[in-house]
Amino acid sequence: MNKLKRLLNNLGFSDQDSPVENRLLRIISLIVSVLLLPIIVANHLLGLPTELNIILVLMSAIYATIFYFSYNREITLRLKLWFFGVGYVSMIPLWFLNGGMMGSIYPFYFVMFFIGSILFEAKHQIVFVMGLVVHLALIISLELMFPEFVFEYDSIENKKLDMIVTIVAAFFTLSVLLVVFRLAYERDRLKLVKTQQVLDKSNIMLKEAKEVAVNASQAKSNFLAQMSHELRTPLNTITGASDLLAKSELNTEQQELVKLMKESSSVLLNIISDILDLSKVEASKVELFEAPVDVIELFDNMAKFARFKISESNKVLDFNMELSEDLPRFMKLDEVRVRQIIVNLISNSIKYTDKGGIILKSEVIKRNEQDYLRTSVIDTGIGIKQDLIDKIQQPFYQVNASSTTNSTGVGLGLAICKGLVDLMEGEFGIESSINQGSTFNFSIPLKVATQREIKKNMLPIPNESSVLESTRILLAEDNQVNQFILSKILMTMGIEPTMVSNGEEAYAAVKKEHFDIVLMDVQMPKMNGLEATRAIIADDEIYPKPHIIAITANALKEDERDCMDAGMNDFISKPVSYDKLRERIRHGLGTIATRF
Repeated sequence: MNKLKRLLNNLGFSDQDSPVENRLLRIISLIVSVLLLPIIVANHLLGLPTELNIILVLMSAIYATIFYFSYNREITLRLKLWFFGVGYVSMIPLWFLNGGMMGSIYPFYFVMFFIGSILFEAKHQIVFVMGLVVHLALIISLELMFPEFVFEYDSIENKKLDMIVTIVAAFFTLSVLLVVFRLAYERDRLKLVKTQQVLDKSNIMLKEAKEVAVNASQAKSNFLAQMSHELRTPLNTITGASDLLAKSELNTEQQELVKLMKESSSVLLNIISDILDLSKVEASKVELFEAPVDVIELFDNMAKFARFKISESNKVLDFNMELSEDLPRFMKLDEVRVRQIIVNLISNSIKYTDKGGIILKSEVIKRNEQDYLRTSVIDTGIGIKQDLIDKIQQPFYQVNASSTTNSTGVGLGLAICKGLVDLMEGEFGIESSINQGSTFNFSIPLKVATQREIKKNMLPIPNESSVLESTRILLAEDNQVNQFILSKILMTMGIEPTMVSNGEEAYAAVKKEHFDIVLMDVQMPKMNGLEATRAIIADDEIYPKPHIIAITANALKEDERDCMDAGMNDFISKPVSYDKLRERIRHGLGTIATRF
């Protein structure tokens, strides 16, 4: 058996890349060409016609040629047709020279049928069988029409010997084919088993690599979250203190110092937020919260922001806003993320524009039968080289900072913008020319808000006096410095807060007396803010429930979700500014008003 395997390998049967039927064609062609030689000798000894042996010699030569071509070239359907075409044509004279219907040719029809069923694909097998039947019917008809052409054996003994030789040859051919087919099956089965083993091993390696990547990503997220928490806690004190100082009586020099302190803390906060946002975008952990938004109001606020930033930069720049007439008033979108993108683009344009102006433009466009909201920020700044347009959308890449005196940040803004637009299933683009300016634009699917959605999400906001005069607020904060700063900010609003230092005291205070709003830190001793919130929500004796706002240095979206899942109503990440806290208190009071 091993010798047979080596022989088959030497004959090209080890070519495992080709289909098994192609390998079988090679072997069959060789077997037929060789097997015909002893048949020729037997025919000569039996005294059969010389014409018969001439035909068999030609067939042997042709099949040897087919083997040669199949060994050195790709096997095609055309070559298979040649193989059977030679057989069909040769069978006509062989039929008459081998005794016709009473002769020894029938076993070869069976061999051809067996070979064809192996070599032809399923879609060609029906045609092959029909061709074989038609061929046999045609030959029988010819014999019936021309019986004188049939060769008669010299004796009954020669006829029997010819039948025995033909049957032995056919049996030998079929046996070899079965052995070869079995070897092919076994070889391919072993190959399949080995391939499966390799795939299983690869899957295990991929699974291990995925676990390593997930663990590394989790470690990175945990590190960033912890660093963010540790930086935001002292930054909350700096921001709060600078807000309070700005509202006190200061001389000109002190006002400039406070302004510098506020600007520096703002820059630091933006860097921390950008790093966290980039990390979340890269890990695809940013969650979009779509809600009805007054788009006109949104762009009006962005225009106010742009004019404020231009004034703050001490540059003389024009600013214009262009909104298309077909812009819907209310759209469903993630206002925080859209605002973040526009703020980044406007800030970037102001940074790199020293003369001329900036345009904020928004319009409705149609692409692939769908409406999109396209917003553009157009400036007359220094421009960007074409070969840098792709690079500046990568993290930590900046246009040469020496080209402007106002360069701040670490080069994350555009990378975050592009990542956020991709999450919104939109497109982000940049067009620019050196010394002529740049256009930054993004397009997001336009989703018009329904009247029901608008009514559900637009809350009544109480007037300022109600916030300043009658709101009862509980402040739960374990850090004494942050407690002092937040209480001072509340006092400037006219609010005298009740203060506690942990979640256990917060729960007890809410159970004892009613508070409109609870400002709840998350990380506190004895009972943390999440546990205290759950206890308040679960206690049926506490009614009505206060509006609980998380105030925490944990700034990740997962942290916000944990707070919402615990039953909190709102979320503010530290540092907390006067304006941010006042706005969320007013929003909270508006939410409370809708309960009654």
